[in-house]
Amino acid sequence: MLEVCRLAFLCSIIYVKVDCAPFPENIVYPKLLDGRGINGQKVLHIKDGLTLTLEKLSVLADSVVFTESNDGVATETIMNGTELQQYLYQDRWKMAAVAVEEIDDTIEVMGVLSDKLRIAPLPLMARSEEGHLAHRIYEMERSMYHEGNVADTLPEEHARTKGRTRSASMKHVPAQFLVEVHVMVDEPHYTMFDRMEDLVTYLALTIALVNMRYEDTSGPNIQFLLTSIQKEQGFARIFVEYAIGWPDANRIYADADTTFEDLLKKYGRSPADITVAVTGLILADGYDPFRKGYAAVQGQARLGGVCNDR
Repeated sequence: MLEVCRLAFLCSIIYVKVDCAPFPENIVYPKLLDGRGINGQKVLHIKDGLTLTLEKLSVLADSVVFTESNDGVATETIMNGTELQQYLYQDRWKMAAVAVEEIDDTIEVMGVLSDKLRIAPLPLMARSEEGHLAHRIYEMERSMYHEGNVADTLPEEHARTKGRTRSASMKHVPAQFLVEVHVMVDEPHYTMFDRMEDLVTYLALTIALVNMRYEDTSGPNIQFLLTSIQKEQGFARIFVEYAIGWPDANRIYADADTTFEDLLKKYGRSPADITVAVTGLILADGYDPFRKGYAAVQGQARLGGVCNDR
């Protein structure tokens, strides 16, 4: 059963260059409490009324392959996934995923506290009287390009397909299926990170949030495992149009349809179960005349492409 997904392909282009609102913003001094959770987990105190019960994450393969191009020559670096994720934690009940690292007798916290709240360190700000490092909590402002939410349900025709697949033979189905994920990131995205380790941490926390949403799946339980990362200078098919909200300025957009089709042809036989292409550009439909609604593309994928009926 594991082989049926091996050559299947699902390519999803995710717009990740989100807008960070400076309000409401709080300066906090996180600390690990001496007490432990019911099952011995660490307890992270962010501020009064906000604590996380931490459990270790396991979202990286033992060896993560990191590929980048130098002067047109692809070079691979094998990274120790076990070491990289030793600082990664989650709180399932609060849907939080954070990196917590001890630095100079204090801790540094970065990541997601809830569906809206994020936390990041402020290393240049003075510490608290107890010596704790300053952090900021900020709320993610919905991008002006994305109006409305992603649909919670599949269209009727996809729901019927899903039902037929579920009614197929369930023999030899494992209790859990780990979906191996290969991620490609383009230059507008990866240049936002100073170190490759920071990029891996960001992607690992993202995978952790996805896994939380799949925890209730069964027959089998579906979880995602980040196995490889590839830096590509530019895989997006781009076009230039006026910037939404700034009619006197132009912006570079990634054409969702043509970019997806190009990636499907080039990476459609990737050995990974899922290939995810992440761009720092704004995804849009390149129709003429260009309209605001055309820049509301949140991603594109081939539905039902991960597994077949065999």
